Amino acid sequence: PSSPRCWAVSSGDSVPMLCALGAEITLVSSEGERTLPLAELFQDDGIEYLSKRPDEILTTLSIPAPTGERTAFWKLRRRGSIDYGVLSVAAAGWCNGNTTDRIEIWLGSVGSTPVRCKESIAALIGKPLDDDTIAHASSLARKAAGASPLGNTDFLPQWRGKMIEKYVEAVLREVAGLPRQRMAPQHPL
Repeated sequence: PSSPRCWAVSSGDSVPMLCALGAEITLVSSEGERTLPLAELFQDDGIEYLSKRPDEILTTLSIPAPTGERTAFWKLRRRGSIDYGVLSVAAAGWCNGNTTDRIEIWLGSVGSTPVRCKESIAALIGKPLDDDTIAHASSLARKAAGASPLGNTDFLPQWRGKMIEKYVEAVLREVAGLPRQRMAPQHPL
């Protein structure tokens, strides 16, 4: 209530995965059209949260054709059925043998925009996706710029921050083809 700005959380389930896959959008107005990465549609402003102008219409969402990537998506929510996510993690990885050539890791529901885990990505490029590199990249994801869970749910923000690390680890293990983790997290209320 005392903040000079409006805070809102971007909690669209599909957006982090679409960003990880490199999706682009086309916006059309009477002045013409422009194409941009989907991630650039979102702004860190709770009121003006889209970079789309009022006279523009989103006409196209383009997802690049698959090129051998492995993908994974995990969502944390209060209930197991339909519910808003309080954290979502999406990853798409392109590996050549044991080497990670390219990887994208995106978070949702922890900031005003989808969050790209740049430091985690940098830590994995040119390395194998194994237990050690995954653990390191997961710990970096918790500190990703823009990944600041708000106190907008009955889960403590600190606990949700810890879940960023756990969920990124689970998603990366799935992308790597490692045994899948089973989680039944205990959370303080």
